[in-house]
Amino acid sequence: MQRCKSLMLVGVVMILVTSLRAQGLELKSKIASFRFDSLGNIVALMVRGKSVSLQPSPLPFSLRVDGKWWHEELPKVTPVKVQKQRNRLDITAKVGDFTVTTRYQLHKSCILQKSVTVSYEGEGKPKVDGALFLLPAVTLNGDAILLSPFFDFLRVPVSQRPRFSIDMGTGAWCAFHSPSQKLGIAATFYAETEHYSINAEVIDISLPPSRVPRPASRFSHWLGVQDRVYKGWTAKLGTQFLMVAEGDERTLLTKIWDAYDALGLRPLPDTPKDMFDGAFYEPAVQHTYRNIARLLPHLKRLGVKTIWLPPYTPGVYAPLDYFAIRSEVGTAEDLKLLVTEAHRLGMRVLLDLIPHGPRPESELGKEQRAKFDAGQDSWICADEQGRPIHWWGCYAFDYAHPGWIGYMAEVAEYFAREFGIDGWRVDVAHGGPPNWRWASVGAADKPPEMRLEKDKISQRLRPSQSGLWGALQILREARNAVKKVRGE
Repeated sequence: MQRCKSLMLVGVVMILVTSLRAQGLELKSKIASFRFDSLGNIVALMVRGKSVSLQPSPLPFSLRVDGKWWHEELPKVTPVKVQKQRNRLDITAKVGDFTVTTRYQLHKSCILQKSVTVSYEGEGKPKVDGALFLLPAVTLNGDAILLSPFFDFLRVPVSQRPRFSIDMGTGAWCAFHSPSQKLGIAATFYAETEHYSINAEVIDISLPPSRVPRPASRFSHWLGVQDRVYKGWTAKLGTQFLMVAEGDERTLLTKIWDAYDALGLRPLPDTPKDMFDGAFYEPAVQHTYRNIARLLPHLKRLGVKTIWLPPYTPGVYAPLDYFAIRSEVGTAEDLKLLVTEAHRLGMRVLLDLIPHGPRPESELGKEQRAKFDAGQDSWICADEQGRPIHWWGCYAFDYAHPGWIGYMAEVAEYFAREFGIDGWRVDVAHGGPPNWRWASVGAADKPPEMRLEKDKISQRLRPSQSGLWGALQILREARNAVKKVRGE
């Protein structure tokens, strides 16, 4: 009898613990609540106490490892732990030799923020080639439509559309809104490490109790992370947002701005207030500085505020010398006179900065190739076979290399100081190709001088960070260099 009572007591305790765990995997706001499973999938959404029909994704996050996506191969996944602090939930799971921590934070305006940290503790050196931030498929009323800044869905309800999957390239957000429900769902993304895009799908899902197929919209974000990982490797990846809004489309789309506000993203406070007043004008690449100077009064009458000059460098978009002016457009004195006249008329002058790299036959190209061939630190990107990468008829320089970032800042400052230009238009501003040259730094089979200590492994950049991350560094340093001279 005593044993039965003990078993009953244990059973009651287990039920209570299970209930507490279920309650712990929930985040609530005044409008909506989100429930999660032990892997971090969103499994339920309630708005004003009413359930929104959805089909959970197989995983909240997926990596492409050695050519295989987790969410397609479904490897062994083991829940590890859950931590909750007020409006924040950290859910950790093991996926093979990887540990994934998915952090959810629910903001007051019903914006769910998701960020992911991944680490690797295996003995191999698998290749990571892409990450997906997955969301559940959601159904709304039959009049629901998809909204996107980069694809015109012609306001045709998804219930009347063929089922589809569209990768919308660099677009970061997409939304799903039902006028009759006055309810909408939107998703967006932000990262400063690699490029990202959004995929929108319309699929059929069958949910209890009816099991009748219903159209649902599903959004996911791709992040272009690439690396050869090793034991101790860790990466903090991008931030995904899922927004729920009551009301009209405008209310829903405003939530997207609120999400960026939650990250503290704002226009730079020292941006000139009249920066976007008037028109920008780019002369043809063959126009001389003297001819452009003669055109300035006419351009001012047309409302032009900013003159954007084509590349000044010998070789044009395939630079031979970043500090020289090609003779076809004029001399250094011609450029100074052009800038002076533009300023007299209240106009700005921008030059074209070309950070993708120089021609191989340039002095800079030959210098960096010699270092590359000698196995020394070089600014040239390497492919996975260790060969130098060429693009645009030039060497592809690593946008994330501190030396190249500093060189670009020197160029930016020199022309601001010597010629009085107001700023730069940056060519190929999205960054360069992955640089695999040091992809295995930190691995045990590398020579000691090429290894990183364990506490510095996380500081090593991924090959793919020569893209967006490196581009942002060059843009920032070029801007700072001009500001150093001009004060704006």
